[in-house]
Amino acid sequence: LANALLELAAALADSGGEGDGAVDGQLVRAAVHAARAVGMSPESPDARLALAASLGGLHLHREELAELAWIAERRPDDPELAMVMEHALSHLGRGEEALVAARRAVEFAGPEADVLVRAQPAFALARLGRIDEALAELEALAASVAAPDERAVPLGLLADLLEEGGRHEEALARLAEAAELAPGDGYDWARGNLLRELGRTEEAVECFSAEIDADPDDAYALRDWGLGLAELGRTDDAETALVQAERVGPLEVAGDASLARAAIRMASGRGIDAVALLRDAIERDPIRSQLRHALAEALEGVGRSEEAAWELRQADRLDTIAEPE
Repeated sequence: LANALLELAAALADSGGEGDGAVDGQLVRAAVHAARAVGMSPESPDARLALAASLGGLHLHREELAELAWIAERRPDDPELAMVMEHALSHLGRGEEALVAARRAVEFAGPEADVLVRAQPAFALARLGRIDEALAELEALAASVAAPDERAVPLGLLADLLEEGGRHEEALARLAEAAELAPGDGYDWARGNLLRELGRTEEAVECFSAEIDADPDDAYALRDWGLGLAELGRTDDAETALVQAERVGPLEVAGDASLARAAIRMASGRGIDAVALLRDAIERDPIRSQLRHALAEALEGVGRSEEAAWELRQADRLDTIAEPE
């Protein structure tokens, strides 16, 4: 197995090792080390579990499941192992077996099992298309959990399933319950995103504001609050929110906020300000092509066509690099 994985690593290296290939190459190398560890200690469940995890990361789920089955013979009552087996079986399309594994995980974990472990059968049922049963499981789970923050988890999962089924009002109601139980845990943010998708921007802005009241440094809520405020024409308030999102957020969020701030400036005839803002954003994140496309548009808008053309070429080059082969 180690030799086969080494051949896979070599093939990835020959393909250039960029983008997803680079990530896969790291996973292959981890799998090689794990396979060698199994070769040195073939009776070690821990070594085989590490190998199974690497194989699963490479989407080699048949091989992963073979390792997990070997471990299960030696650890028949391990709840974490049963959960990993459920995951592998689901990927292989063996849904009924995955459901059995999920129920075994709950059984082995006992009455004090983590709420996400107890939710696994609902996930398995949903993957089988048995949505009503999955919803009933999650409802029962929510009713059985005492701690408010833990009770919020199945309510959030219920909302996800309801939203997927187009039952938006029910999803919003579950998210509101979850947000009341666990303020600042992202449920108001999720509710705001759903409301915004439904075109109910004023309500969405209220939800984002509630999320920020509970967690003032939630960069995603700050960004989306700013975007919603901008849609409502409240540009000064939007600016405040977006600046804060730039300050506390990761590069992706900061870039989104910069794009929104630049759009506000361009819409109000402040193209030069938009150019300066976007140049600062590109200095922070030079490989995000969307920023350079926006800068090209802003430069064109203030009559600097040659600079705009150059930025557009840079953006196109970045887009080409990002495209999978």
